[in-house]
Amino acid sequence: MDPASPTRPGQNYLPSMQPPYKVSDHIDGTEPPVVDSEGYCTWKETDGLVLQWIYGTVNDTFLKQVIESNTTARNIWVKLENIFLNNKTTRAGQLNQQFSNLTLTACTSLDNYCQKLKELANQLVDVGQPVLDSRLVTQLVQGLPPEYVVISALINQLAPSWDDARTMLNHEEMHIKNQTHQGNPNMVLAATTEPPNNRGQPSTTQGRGSSQNRGGGRGYQGRNRGGRGYNRGRGNYSGGYSGGRGYPQPQQYQSWPNNP
Repeated sequence: MDPASPTRPGQNYLPSMQPPYKVSDHIDGTEPPVVDSEGYCTWKETDGLVLQWIYGTVNDTFLKQVIESNTTARNIWVKLENIFLNNKTTRAGQLNQQFSNLTLTACTSLDNYCQKLKELANQLVDVGQPVLDSRLVTQLVQGLPPEYVVISALINQLAPSWDDARTMLNHEEMHIKNQTHQGNPNMVLAATTEPPNNRGQPSTTQGRGSSQNRGGGRGYQGRNRGGRGYNRGRGNYSGGYSGGRGYPQPQQYQSWPNNP
């Protein structure tokens, strides 16, 4: 039980006592039997059991303020009711703040998050500020982290009940976990098996001769034949001095005929 709340005297507390025990007359102000009457001893024993049950319900902080000897369940109940009513406004403000600021990341799990929201809503009912189902669902969505953005939009659009919204979130949580479990290995595999893109990159392996590209033209200075240029053939070496298949060629001179 929340230490700031002494107990829950009121309509939500009494019904749990009435059907199984039929002891509401010990706390609702009904006059007890006369001391010397025939039924007083039985009433006294029952009242003692109700008193012990109330003591077991109250937290230690407020138990010290209400515990007494030679008292009745009704007297202790009235004390608790006064404490509860005196703290009602302050308690309502605290509960509203906790309810509005609660997030999934502050809880241990999605179930824990939903349980805390529901408990805070029930405590707000006890202080006279009931929480509508629509507000409970709205707060449920507002406290979700970014990875739930898709399901959050869907819940806002459909406006489901509290139970249906919880079911939708449970399914989305399973989907996110499966995606996380299956996504990382695939990403690593893709990163390790993807071949490098060598298109447009210069080759480090020289082909025939020292040329980088075959068919890249017939020389650095244009289409030159014989001794008219620096290049001959299909070499395209960056220095511009490759001839034939990439090796320098000696310039050819025409020989003169010998005189007889």
